[in-house]
Amino acid sequence: MLRPFLTFVLAAAAPLSADVTLRYKTDFKMNPSLPAAITEQTMKNRPPLDSVIRVKGRKGVTDMLGLQTIIDMDKQVVTIIDPGGKRYATTSADEYKHAAARAIPAVPPQAAQMMSSMKAHTESKLTGRTAEIHGVQSDERELIISVDAPDGAPITGPMMKMVMQIWMAKPAEGERVSAIREVAALNLWNFSAMDPGATVQKMLEQMPGVGEGLKSLIDEMAKNHTVMMRTHVDLFMPMLAALARQMPAGGTNPLGEGFDANTPFFQMNQEVAELSTGAVPDSAFQVPADYKSAPIDDILKDMMSKLQGAGEPHDHQ
Repeated sequence: MLRPFLTFVLAAAAPLSADVTLRYKTDFKMNPSLPAAITEQTMKNRPPLDSVIRVKGRKGVTDMLGLQTIIDMDKQVVTIIDPGGKRYATTSADEYKHAAARAIPAVPPQAAQMMSSMKAHTESKLTGRTAEIHGVQSDERELIISVDAPDGAPITGPMMKMVMQIWMAKPAEGERVSAIREVAALNLWNFSAMDPGATVQKMLEQMPGVGEGLKSLIDEMAKNHTVMMRTHVDLFMPMLAALARQMPAGGTNPLGEGFDANTPFFQMNQEVAELSTGAVPDSAFQVPADYKSAPIDDILKDMMSKLQGAGEPHDHQ
C-alpha cells in the first residue's frame, strides 16, 4: 500500500522537464470468414486508430481519431483542432468536459428501451503476466465484458463478448523512466480535469455494466498514475451466428455460408511504437494560421457522427 502511494507522490512532484513523444501503432483485423464486401466497407469507414501524445513542460498534445487536442495544464485550457475542416476551438477544461457530454447522440426511445433490458457482465483481474515493452516493465490486466440478449429477443444467451488484455506500465516505472513519468502526469491532469471515464460511462449508460467496466479501467489508470503500453481486443458476436441459423431454408446468409462465430468478429492490437525524449517543436502546440475558429460543439458532434457512421460532417467552407 505504501509503495504505490510514495511512487504517485514522487512522480507528481517531479518537475516536468523532458520533451516526450509517445506513438501508438494499431493493427485492426476483421474475421477472415466474413464476406469481402463487409470487411472492405468496415475498413473503409473506420476512423484512424494510430495515435500520438507529445509533452513539453506543462503542455501536451494528442493526435487521435482525426482530431488534435492541445492541453495547457497551467492555464487549464483545451484547444481542439480539426485538420480535415481546418478549424479549431479553445475552451476551458471544465467547458470541454460538458461539450463532450453534449456531443454524445441521444439514443432513440425504442433502442434505449431495448438496450436497458440487456444484461451486461464485467470481469476485471490482474493476470500476473508481465512484459517489457520499449524497455518499460508492464503488468497485464484482463477485462471481459459480455452482454446478454434483451427480453423478448429471438435469441437467448450472449449477444456480444469483448475480451481485452491491457498492459500498463508498473507504477514504479515513473521513478526510473522520465518519459513515463511525464506522460503519466499529463494523463493524471486529464483524468482530474476532464474525467474521460465519466464520458465513456455516459456513452454507454443505456447498457448497464458496460460503461462501468470501461470506466473502472480508466479510473485505475488514474489511481495508479500509469501509462497504457499495449492493448489487445477480441470482439465476439455470437448473436450474428444465432440469427443466421434462424434464417429460412434456402435464404442467403448475409454473413456468408462459412462464417465462423468462434473466431473474433474483429481483433485490434495497439502497442507503443515510439517512446522518445527528443525535442518537441513549439509548433506542435500552435494552431495553424489559416484555421478558423468554430464552436467546440460542432467539432465534437461531427467527430461522434463519424465514429458512429451516422453521416458525413457538415460543410465548413
